[in-house]
Amino acid sequence: MIESDVTVPWREVDLSGEAPADVESRWQALAAEDRATPFAMDRPPLLRFTLVRVGHGEYRLLLTHHHILLDGWSTPLLLQGLLMQYAADPDVTAPPPAGDYRDYLVWLATRDRDASVAAWCRALADVEDPTLLAAPDAPETAGASHDL
Repeated sequence: MIESDVTVPWREVDLSGEAPADVESRWQALAAEDRATPFAMDRPPLLRFTLVRVGHGEYRLLLTHHHILLDGWSTPLLLQGLLMQYAADPDVTAPPPAGDYRDYLVWLATRDRDASVAAWCRALADVEDPTLLAAPDAPETAGASHDL
C-alpha cells in the first residue's frame, strides 16, 4: 500500500555560533549519527531531513534515505526537484505533481508482456556473464555523504 499522507521527519540544528573547526567536526558527527540511525521498515517514511545552519546565511541539508526507497537513478531526480523548487522565482509555476502510481500500474498492465520480454532478450543477447554493480576493486562508498 502506498501511503497518501506521511509526515517526513525534519530537524534543524544551529551550529552558526561555533568556531569553524568545531562546525566541521560537529557536521561530521551529525552525519555519522544520522547514518547510524535505522529506519523502521514497517512504517513510512524511509527518509528524513536535517537542516544545519553552519554560519550566517549558510546552511547544509542532510538528506538520509533507505536504499529501498531511492537508488542511483531516482536520487538525482529528487534532488533536481528540490533544487528547482528552492531556486524558483515565487512567480514561477511549480512543476506539475508526479503522476499517480496507480495510473502507472494501469498503463503497465496494458503493455504487451511478450513484446517486452523479447525486447529485453534482444538488448541483453550479448551478455553472457553476470554483470557486476561495481568493480571488485572499487572503493567502499557505503554511508558516504556528497556535497552539491
